[in-house]
Amino acid sequence: MAADLIDRCGFPRENVVVLDRGQATATRIRQELERLEDPRRVQANDRVFIALALHGEVDSGSGFFLGATPTKNATHRTNPDDYVPMAAVRDIVLKGIPAKHVMLVSDACYAGSIVDEGVGVPSPNASVKDQAQLPFRAIWAGTDAVSAAITNDSLKSTRFLGRLSSELEFLTKYKQGWVTAKDLFGRARSEIALPWTPVARGSFLFAVPKSALYDEQETLADTVNDARLQSSLEICNEKLLRIKALQVLLALVDEKKAPLDHARILGELGSAYFDTAKGSDANAALAIGIYRSVIPFMRSHGQAELAARALANLGSMYSMLGGPGDPARAIDCMKEAQRYYTRESHPLEWARTQATFAKAVAQSQSSSSEAARIAAPMLTQAIELARNKVSSNELAIMLNELGILLVNVDDTQAASCFESALAIVSERNDAEFWAKLQNSLGRALKGIKALPHHRAALTVFTEDSFPEAWAYTQFFLAEALFDSPTGDSESNSEEAIRGLRKALPHIHRETDQITWTSCRVLLADCLIRRPMFDLKAANESMTEADHLLSEVESGMDKDREPEPWAHAHVVTSRLLMLQGKKVEAVAAAQQALAALSEEKNPIPWMMTQLQLGEVLAKSASPRSQQTMAPAVIAMRAAQSVANRLGNKDVIAYASLLLASIQASYPEGYEAARQDCLKALSYYTRESHPRNWVAAKSMEGFIWFWSGENTAHQRESDEKAIQCHLEALAAVEENSESAALIHFNLGQVYLDLSDFKNAREHYTLARDIAKRLGYNPTIVERAESELRRIKST
Repeated sequence: MAADLIDRCGFPRENVVVLDRGQATATRIRQELERLEDPRRVQANDRVFIALALHGEVDSGSGFFLGATPTKNATHRTNPDDYVPMAAVRDIVLKGIPAKHVMLVSDACYAGSIVDEGVGVPSPNASVKDQAQLPFRAIWAGTDAVSAAITNDSLKSTRFLGRLSSELEFLTKYKQGWVTAKDLFGRARSEIALPWTPVARGSFLFAVPKSALYDEQETLADTVNDARLQSSLEICNEKLLRIKALQVLLALVDEKKAPLDHARILGELGSAYFDTAKGSDANAALAIGIYRSVIPFMRSHGQAELAARALANLGSMYSMLGGPGDPARAIDCMKEAQRYYTRESHPLEWARTQATFAKAVAQSQSSSSEAARIAAPMLTQAIELARNKVSSNELAIMLNELGILLVNVDDTQAASCFESALAIVSERNDAEFWAKLQNSLGRALKGIKALPHHRAALTVFTEDSFPEAWAYTQFFLAEALFDSPTGDSESNSEEAIRGLRKALPHIHRETDQITWTSCRVLLADCLIRRPMFDLKAANESMTEADHLLSEVESGMDKDREPEPWAHAHVVTSRLLMLQGKKVEAVAAAQQALAALSEEKNPIPWMMTQLQLGEVLAKSASPRSQQTMAPAVIAMRAAQSVANRLGNKDVIAYASLLLASIQASYPEGYEAARQDCLKALSYYTRESHPRNWVAAKSMEGFIWFWSGENTAHQRESDEKAIQCHLEALAAVEENSESAALIHFNLGQVYLDLSDFKNAREHYTLARDIAKRLGYNPTIVERAESELRRIKST
């Protein structure tokens, strides 16, 4: 390793210290580490690389490096000359050395203890400010906290450091004279377990002397540091460094004298822009331009494999969601690439291109269900071929892509894909991808089942370390809280509102118009649906929602973004209904529906029909079979699509809404009862308590009204009482729902001339509504009925 650093990477010989054999005593190791803390020896722009290949032990959760000549292994706790605490080494590396970049490779038994959170190392996702003031610190451990390292006697070296040496030679050539620590260790980590802790977003650099990158290194480091201050931590500075390095190399290689080398470097530069294309239309366009220029050149010079690789990357660019180009071009690229990458000759590359091929095919379809039907088998083929042949991480990426394809089409299969990926990816080995998978699984599960997964993602995605990913996770969590059928609705609503308000500044319209829009629309929806027991607070919430919706509408394109546009108008319709603007509310819902197609947008179309049905029902006057007919038609249309998609949630919800609509006029009582029973066949008190209470109360209401002036009136009233009492037992004692149910019970008992019970329930309804300071109509009506009972 010392020879590699001196001969290959240009570290001055006088700066390289080797403690070999008997020299590596615990005392000497401590002395050399402490020398690195001296600012006269190590300065602010230096790089420090430390490799420790030692015996290691662990005791009571703490790790120890053993010196070369310990008296007895068992005495290391009492004889300080025998051991070096791993915690002490960690503190020197993370806090004590004043260099710009510090990298420690620790290859010893139980070396994972040095980065194990259980012995006090800060989480890799904690704030950079809390861990180090310098741009980059990282510790790699050649084994985990509870295992022994594997040695390779033929190399007279640990197996991992031996692999590092060979990889360094290969990668410095492949990378045109430089390689980052992340690349180097990423290739070597297959040798043995490698827990590690990055404490900043840069990367340690290994560079060949006199290479363009080596000469430009100080300038490049300054560029990276400036970029770190100006960009989100989500953008890895290592990628920016690579772009700069390749630009320097490209300028040094004469296109006329070395055309093939120039083309190869240009291709690498295209790949570098490709890596940073997400969220940057400029980099995406540059990558596409480069690939399109080098592919014909590669073909004409017999470089079929390089041309196929460039085609695959170009296809990936065209398949990127929100990126330039279109799926048709992506499909053409992947077909071309697979002429070289056949299933027989290059099975691995075929599988990789097939995965992108499937994604492009999915994007070319008009509906998500059709995309899943055609593309999912293609991606499944790629996964089956790639299984046991690609790295576990790459397999997990493919499973994640398949899951994303299946979400909202077959959520059960989608969740299974994400769970399979999570069985491969651990938080310790790849915390960022693990957190992304947790979010994906949560979005497939939805509602209350999603909550623990989004909360798990938030343990990795913190606002300090991953501000954008943290904001997206807050948005996903708010969606789950909004949809959750259990828990306290007020508490869920307030948590969702708090998270969305914090997330808004980190989600930008320029880079992700759809999520920017969806986040604001969801917040507006939460605000207007929150339980509001104070008139002033209710007005403030509606004002805020109105502002959010106006902000969204000002920059939306109905034709380019029909689904977000429609969703915004659906929420606007709800807000207008609350403001008493019934005609405008119906118009907004109709506008939303007009932007969608049942064939292309089945799920949003279905949900918009539900909203249209609700506002049509609320605006109908007088309530009769004729005036309610448009509302019933809209609800039945939504129910029909839900039946076709097998969406039981929507079937039940549409049935509940239909029951409430039809129960408002005598001709609809029987149909209302059937729809109510359909809802209750799905909603249970345990699974969907709020909707079950609403359905049970509705059943009681239907019994009460349908029995009026019939021979079965008493029997119907008794059934109504039974339904309302069951619902009452499932709600909070002092809640708005309780007040409504008590009022309904008062009506039924009054119909039975049971004045004592009627008075009791009307009184409870009035008192609860008064305490809540909400729904004055209940208070007024209850007091009116109490006066009537008293006079009777």
